Amino acid sequence: MASNTPKYNVAEIFYSIQGEGYFAGKSAIFIRFTGCNLSCDFCDEPNHKLPGKELDEERILEKIGLYEPCRFIVLTGGEPTIQPYFPHLVETLQDSDYFVAVETNGTTQMNCSPDWISVSPKTEDFIYGDELKIVYQNQDLRPFESLPFKHFFLQPLNHQDDINYQSVEECLALIKENPCWRLSLQIHKVLKVD
Repeated sequence: MASNTPKYNVAEIFYSIQGEGYFAGKSAIFIRFTGCNLSCDFCDEPNHKLPGKELDEERILEKIGLYEPCRFIVLTGGEPTIQPYFPHLVETLQDSDYFVAVETNGTTQMNCSPDWISVSPKTEDFIYGDELKIVYQNQDLRPFESLPFKHFFLQPLNHQDDINYQSVEECLALIKENPCWRLSLQIHKVLKVD
């Protein structure tokens, strides 16, 4: 292949279930990218900090093809949208008949149209998408409730694989007060599914 072929820093590609948000419980192929433009102290995904492997699109398609018949892709990280050729990869996957979901902190413009955008904001300025997922840390939720998202999820703040039951109880109380929110539990961690 030519030397100008787009390449991506990939931490891992694996097949599992989506553990959180709107598609929780759905089988999914995950492409986890390395690197993030933020450094959150509560980040529960250390793999994005590893060096990863540089893969071109042909190799990525080859690897995800091993998981047929699944056609649902989750691009995650770290922060997937900071990959230099991110829009090109989204289009390539869609052209290959994959449904492309992106998990993002929402701080960068995507310049493409994935099929689903899950935004978990960590700053005050962020893009909008299909679902808003707030990792709950006692923040005021009212400013989020009028934003143009289709679905609103509240996720307890857990640390690695430990469930923070106090945070779960706080989220449940808030959801009961305002039913626009739904609980997102990271069921892959509850079930200990890779």
